[in-house]
Amino acid sequence: MAEDDSTETRENKLARLNPATWSKKTKIIAAGAALALVLAGVGGGGFAYNQYAVARDCTVQSELFADQKADLDKAVKDARAALDTVMTHEKSGEEDKRLAHTDDFELSADGQKAINALGKTINALGKTINAVTAHDDDTAPQCQSRDDLTALTALTDARAADLEALKAQTKTFTETIDKYRLDKATEEAKTSMDKAKSDLAAAQKGATDQLAVVDGDTSLQGDTTVKAAYDALKQTEADSHSASTTVTTGTYDEAVASIEKAKTIEQKAAEVTASVASLQEAIATYQDAKAASSAPEQGASTDNGNSSATAPSYGYNGGSNSGSNSPSYSGGSSYTPPAPAPAPNPPANNSGSGDGRIDFGPGQADRPGCVIIEGRSVC
Repeated sequence: MAEDDSTETRENKLARLNPATWSKKTKIIAAGAALALVLAGVGGGGFAYNQYAVARDCTVQSELFADQKADLDKAVKDARAALDTVMTHEKSGEEDKRLAHTDDFELSADGQKAINALGKTINALGKTINAVTAHDDDTAPQCQSRDDLTALTALTDARAADLEALKAQTKTFTETIDKYRLDKATEEAKTSMDKAKSDLAAAQKGATDQLAVVDGDTSLQGDTTVKAAYDALKQTEADSHSASTTVTTGTYDEAVASIEKAKTIEQKAAEVTASVASLQEAIATYQDAKAASSAPEQGASTDNGNSSATAPSYGYNGGSNSGSNSPSYSGGSSYTPPAPAPAPNPPANNSGSGDGRIDFGPGQADRPGCVIIEGRSVC
């Protein structure tokens, strides 16, 4: 029994000496102790570890430098792309880079401030990049000593700061654009919906008035074409009430959705208006056909009335060949009045003679006495 206890004690001691059996805490303590011995310069280990540490850190900083180049290039590209979203592009194929609802952003106070700030950050970063990329292959500067490591570390730290500054400025710029676009989209959504609702209300009233015309005329209700147009208008008008007119502008996407709602309402209004026009056309066609069918009957009635009222007419022949003073009549369809007898030349007033003689004109002998002209006695 005692031998077994002794064996167990030896095994436990050996296990404590084996690093594989150490706990994490024990390993950390052992590593710290070893490092302390190296730093204390035990033998030549101090110099060797210093060289190892410099080489290790130079490798880390060189890799960071290379990664930063790609990150900086991407950050600059993203920043310039953000600027392009609010700029007017005249080159073919670049028109679609500008975002919707960014009109006049560059003219607004917030827009000018954001553009200038981002532009300065890009320019400053460009100077930094140009100052530290003297190598054609853009590799990190030589790093073999502690001084080289210090310089390289300062360089990567500066690049990291510039990178973060550009990212932050680009984010601020994007947030400014987003707010501007939301404001513009909200304004458009409200304005367009107000107009759409007004147009739809007017179209619905027109539909109600036109339906009432048919409702009040039974003859229109009996026409097949009018009835079909009436039913179509009634259905279209009823459907127009189902469209949503709610405007939501909590986010840009919601504002855009509300703009699309307004377009739908406008389409509904146009459909109702077109349906009203179709019913009006059907009514006009029916009324024209009805008027055309009644026109011949009215014409025939008028002709019959005229023929029954026709009376025989008589012609008049003034005078008589037989010397009779009585006029004669003959049957005919028209009345011909007698031609008036030519009036004689008015007698000259023979005031000089004073003998009552009448002057009948040149070449005619004056004769005494009086004549009767149109029932009047002329002496």
